[in-house]
Amino acid sequence: MAELQLKRRAQRRKAVKLDITIVELEGKKDSLVTPGAPITPGAPVTPGAPITPGAPGTPGAPVTPGAPITPGAPVTPGAPAVVIKSHAGRVGRQYPELGWYITSPNSTRLPEPLLGEQNIRLRQNYLYGEHDPLLMPQPHNIHVPHLPLILNPSIPSEFGILWIVAGEDQFEPLDGFKLASEPIGHFNEDLLKALEQTYTNIVLKIANTSSSSRPSARSDHNVQTYRRRFQYLSGYLKHTALSYSESLMAWSICQRICLELDARITWVQSVAPIWGKMDAWRVPVVRDVVGALTDNAEVAEKCFRSGIPVWLYRKLPVKPDFKVVRWHTNEIPVETVKGHVEQFVSFADADPPQPIIYTGNVMSLDRYSRMAENNNKIAFPGSAFDSIDPVTVAPPSEPVSQSTKPFTAPSPSRKPVTPNARQHPYSKQRRPPSKQPHTERNKFEPVISSAMPPSIPAWVKACKQIGESFVQSQQPQEGVPRGYILPEHGMLGSMDTKLRQKFLWTYLKLKPLLFYRIQKIGMVESLLSTSMWRKVLGMESLGITNGTRAAETRQSLIHELQTTLMGSSLTIDLNNLSSVVPTWKKEDIEADISDTISREILHEIITMSFKYELLIAGRYLYKLEPDVMQEVIGEGQIQDDLAAPTRAQRLEKILTIPGMVNGNLGFGSSDKVFRQQGIYNLYCIMRTWTLPYGVSSDTSTFLEQLTPDKSPTISDIDHAEYLVAYHYVSSFSDYFKRAPTVPHGH
Repeated sequence: MAELQLKRRAQRRKAVKLDITIVELEGKKDSLVTPGAPITPGAPVTPGAPITPGAPGTPGAPVTPGAPITPGAPVTPGAPAVVIKSHAGRVGRQYPELGWYITSPNSTRLPEPLLGEQNIRLRQNYLYGEHDPLLMPQPHNIHVPHLPLILNPSIPSEFGILWIVAGEDQFEPLDGFKLASEPIGHFNEDLLKALEQTYTNIVLKIANTSSSSRPSARSDHNVQTYRRRFQYLSGYLKHTALSYSESLMAWSICQRICLELDARITWVQSVAPIWGKMDAWRVPVVRDVVGALTDNAEVAEKCFRSGIPVWLYRKLPVKPDFKVVRWHTNEIPVETVKGHVEQFVSFADADPPQPIIYTGNVMSLDRYSRMAENNNKIAFPGSAFDSIDPVTVAPPSEPVSQSTKPFTAPSPSRKPVTPNARQHPYSKQRRPPSKQPHTERNKFEPVISSAMPPSIPAWVKACKQIGESFVQSQQPQEGVPRGYILPEHGMLGSMDTKLRQKFLWTYLKLKPLLFYRIQKIGMVESLLSTSMWRKVLGMESLGITNGTRAAETRQSLIHELQTTLMGSSLTIDLNNLSSVVPTWKKEDIEADISDTISREILHEIITMSFKYELLIAGRYLYKLEPDVMQEVIGEGQIQDDLAAPTRAQRLEKILTIPGMVNGNLGFGSSDKVFRQQGIYNLYCIMRTWTLPYGVSSDTSTFLEQLTPDKSPTISDIDHAEYLVAYHYVSSFSDYFKRAPTVPHGH
């Protein structure tokens, strides 16, 4: 008896199951079923016959008393609700001139058609109007299946902050720049905290455990990428002085990341497990999300069963031969999705209009890449898009395989090389020595001064060993930069106290502009020689009496700095620097700078210089891998493979390493775990450098003992820090032909 019931149930399910392809080919009509009539078990359903809720029927019958009605369905008070199949429509519209028509089984609004060639440009509020997946349904693509699950705009709501345009009244210019034509500063702290709290609430949706019925999004690569991007950008907004327009774009990208992250979590944990598996006769509650366009009937059915608003495009040789509740006409138009969204977000063009970034069919995912690239160019650091010409890697001074194997107690492998003995295709002719040779400071040696932060033994040892055989007069390869992105700390540390005081005062006054310049024009373009930095920081020490040679030199330097230092889009009256009060940690400095504060300032210069130099080294020593496959990693771990197909993605991965954007990296730390993490992270970065600058196999074997799941001894950590220090200093000095800036302690 039980077996017979199962067979009958299977037959009934087979009869009810939708087969859209057959319905379309045979031109069958999908009639409406009106609730209210009884169903005889096993009997066929008569089109239009009423169904009585609660009437006897087969378990699993299509209509359940109290079943939800699709939101937005046209329901007349007292009239029965309409049940629509995925291939029919609540609304529809024909586009005869384009040869298509569109219907939706679960929405009462019509989207923009997006048919034919489209021109995409940035609109107001840094969105892309009808082409933006945050605002309007876009063609469904299996590679980004979560985009239709982006929440519809709604203010106020739980996620209302994600649709708020941060106004200029919420932008706080830095002191000394409030009257500038384009001041730099930050959004206020409360606004940024509200955004971070919303992000935290979204992340809390991630399930702690995974099962076959409800997988966790914790290990999903896209989720990890979104989280990594938000962490970097939120830190960027808080700690980097930007113009209002740049801050607004970074803010907009953070909002976009949150919305897409929420959609991705929903897809992985709730929709993907039922995608294409929902019973055909169930009428799901429609989600309050953007939805999708498609010309694929199978995709339309899957979206319909998953509760995703969907609009199905089909060719229009003749009038559609199936049920559509309401067709759009000029006399009785159907409400549009755009009209609804415009209550919250403007679709108007920017003023002046932005350039077109993409022209073509909206089916291509390339348009999303163009949109992201355009956003990044406005908001992300200029360093993410530095243009680097190909440079031939010259052979190292000695085989790097030797210099990267200080596995036990290495002796210096670099033998002294005379300038004439060391030649390569890109070497430049040295100037003849002067009659009075100048003894240059050995930049591999630590600077001893009460104003300097303490050195780290492992790094001092590595620098001394490499510096013993390094030829200071070597010239860099053609096309390889050699300057410093911030003032060279050794220059400042080795000065007498009085001169250092003046230089540090000027540095603190210029500091916001110096970091802004890096973000604006990029790391490589920001490099200056030590002599140029001496001019920059010494400009206030030059004479100001008109007609004197010192005054002429000062004016010449100011003119040079206005054009070279600040870039074309930023102006500052350098003649009035004396009116600017230097600050440190939000406190005005009106007296002499103590050694304690000097150490703090120099520690910041050293730390930031090391980070930037590490990024610059990676730009030259790392080869992009366009076809790289991303690995899925565990929560809280650095990605084992930092390979990336673009420089922006490579930079993004490195910048999200703890401490890279703000704070310390852990070298020399008294916190064993923090120090272990910092050493291992640097190893992970360097092991992806191309040969001959990659980490040797024996060094790698030892450093793999520092993975987060292991607990090495202090002795092993000391040796590991020496290994990474030796490899970094060796590789950097060999390629850039100068000593690198290395980490110091507090």
